[in-house]
Amino acid sequence: MDPNSAKVDATAATSAIHRKFIRRFAASLGIIIACFALVLLGLDQAGRLPPPPLTANVCIDEKFRFLAQQDLKNVDLIAVGSSVTWRNLDLAVVKKAGLSKHPLNVAPCYLHAGETTYFTEFLLSRMSKVKQVITVVAPRDFEQCKQPNEAFFSRPLAEAYIFEGMPSFPIYLSNLKPALFVRDLLHIREMRQDPQHQFSIVMDGYGSGPLYSSSDWLPEPLLVPTCFQALAELEKVVNRHDARLIVAAFPMQPAWRDLHDPDGSLLDAFEQRLKSVLRSPTTAFVSGRQRALQDLHYADGVHFLWSSAQTYTRLVMNALTSKQAAVIPASSE
Repeated sequence: MDPNSAKVDATAATSAIHRKFIRRFAASLGIIIACFALVLLGLDQAGRLPPPPLTANVCIDEKFRFLAQQDLKNVDLIAVGSSVTWRNLDLAVVKKAGLSKHPLNVAPCYLHAGETTYFTEFLLSRMSKVKQVITVVAPRDFEQCKQPNEAFFSRPLAEAYIFEGMPSFPIYLSNLKPALFVRDLLHIREMRQDPQHQFSIVMDGYGSGPLYSSSDWLPEPLLVPTCFQALAELEKVVNRHDARLIVAAFPMQPAWRDLHDPDGSLLDAFEQRLKSVLRSPTTAFVSGRQRALQDLHYADGVHFLWSSAQTYTRLVMNALTSKQAAVIPASSE
């Protein structure tokens, strides 16, 4: 037998084995992906499908899901920040006050100031009609910042999902964290449907997240300098996109003040630091130290119950549309 022919036959046999393995592997992979898609479909039909895991935090990802379902073309005002913004502003009141025709609360949970800056820049880069950006801040927003503009999700993936209509399946396929996914699917239906749930993510048509039940959460203040740099960067981002920034300092719960700031010096210093980093003459600052805010009802240290959130929003709007001293052009500080 010709040795060269034997080598050719052996090579051909090896190649055939490789091709067979690749076909079987591809088929197996296809079956696994198809089964995974069927699992997601079944969970969706049962109301148990967590939002696409862009960050693997269900509260943040639920806001991404909400945004992907909205028509964002004509939005002219966005509310940004953490749950201090998400749960404390009623944008129906903002619209009624005439500040905006198409407002949207884009704030999720848990963000710190640097992450808010990143998220705001991401949104404004694709939402050119936004002319006003409002944020409500509390010391909790300033407790952790690695940098002034801090990325916390894949921008290309989020852009494709929110603005370009990409299906959510690739996000599940690439970013799924099994343990978190299982935990979330056990609770997601109740979180979406029950406004009394401890971790409710029920949203109104404007994207706000009302609270109707109370807790004893009184977060200890920890103010990180980088977070104040992040607020300054947020102002620059907003101005670069030809929009106006409105910063409202949250009026902290009396029980929180009694525990962490009995003489008021901490919150006075906090507001002064906020104003000191804001430079644009178009920026407005609304103090949280107004007497009219003292009789509102709280869910916890940094959130109002919804009826008081509506009242608070009206007070902020009144401050912005009048000449009250609570509205301070930052450049005058």
